[in-house]
Amino acid sequence: MQIIKPSVELVNPVPYKQMLNTVELAARNCYQSFDKMKDGSAEGIITALIKSGHEAMVEFGNVTVHFVTDRAVLAQLSRHRLLSEAVQSQRYVNYSKDKFGNSIKVIEPEGLSNEAYDNWIGACKVAEAAYMVMTKDLGTPAEVARSVLPNCTATSIYASANIREWRHILSLRCDSHAQRDIRNLMKATLKLMYEQYPVFFEDLYEKYVKN
Repeated sequence: MQIIKPSVELVNPVPYKQMLNTVELAARNCYQSFDKMKDGSAEGIITALIKSGHEAMVEFGNVTVHFVTDRAVLAQLSRHRLLSEAVQSQRYVNYSKDKFGNSIKVIEPEGLSNEAYDNWIGACKVAEAAYMVMTKDLGTPAEVARSVLPNCTATSIYASANIREWRHILSLRCDSHAQRDIRNLMKATLKLMYEQYPVFFEDLYEKYVKN
């Protein structure tokens, strides 16, 4: 069994200037104000759109990320219906094969006490042992044996959404009411998105990460 850390990375990010230009063109099409486009005008109009709550225009920008997280966080992400996801399948992935290291990967949940950690890791080892017996010794298909695996089993997710939806997701999942596991992952996501596309995420970064 391997205990790994959650992670996030941007996948083939669109260059910032290209993203700015696409959104500005869409926004200015409404008023046919293309003659007002100049250096720095995109940042100004996008900031004004977001501040006024008119975020439909930022739907013209899309961002794809790669998450490594656990199945519990996956269940929460899946509730966002406008988020397109490609998820590592426990039906077709057989962790008892050499390709997957003959072991499961798990992510330690936030908030475990020392005593709780001992119980958690013990339960994970029991689950892994049961899975290996079922798949290796009993010939149980992975799609059936996966039923014994815990929510903390690690998974790989490619997730894509437009910027408006990402702002919605980040606003909910970076909030203090969110579970700490997904909150930490989303704060890391917000930091990356702010660094790549500052004008689109500056207000959220100031609210949830910087302060």
